[in-house]
Amino acid sequence: MSSRLADKPEAERFNITQTVSSITHAHPWSVAACCIYLEYPRKLLGGMEKRAAYAEVRGDFSDGHLYINADTLGKFARILRSDLSALPETGIKSGGFVIDIMEAAFWCFLTTDNYRDAVLKAVNLGEDTDTTVAVTGGMAGLAYDIKAIPTVWLESLAGYGEIRCIAGTLAEALST
Repeated sequence: MSSRLADKPEAERFNITQTVSSITHAHPWSVAACCIYLEYPRKLLGGMEKRAAYAEVRGDFSDGHLYINADTLGKFARILRSDLSALPETGIKSGGFVIDIMEAAFWCFLTTDNYRDAVLKAVNLGEDTDTTVAVTGGMAGLAYDIKAIPTVWLESLAGYGEIRCIAGTLAEALST
């Protein structure tokens, strides 16, 4: 998340997140998931340790939110009202349902201490692995940096050189 979004007031962050996420997923649960997901990395980028950031996000959302109604937030109770990382693997689903994906991604990230293990845990949950891994990998990438991604994984990506070039151009554009 660029600082252009991270530094905006909460109402503006919500409106931007809702607008962008609604292009493909306009359901209130999907919008809420995107808001929760983006607030967590915002805290990681601010230098918070992952468990402290998780505790703060839980506090930010669990008692209500100005822009997300209580019924919608209630759907995220396992993420917001308890320590999801305390659940056993058998208590985690990773199907294509937005709430399952969020729970699985938070669980995979919070129960590991490096990029590789977080992503592999998401893959090994099965079901909708591409989405769960994307969400988990986003969290882990911010927390552990690109250097934590196994080199063999990066080099095996089709178009890896082009991806790096595009990412560099994007980073440069966002920094100006």
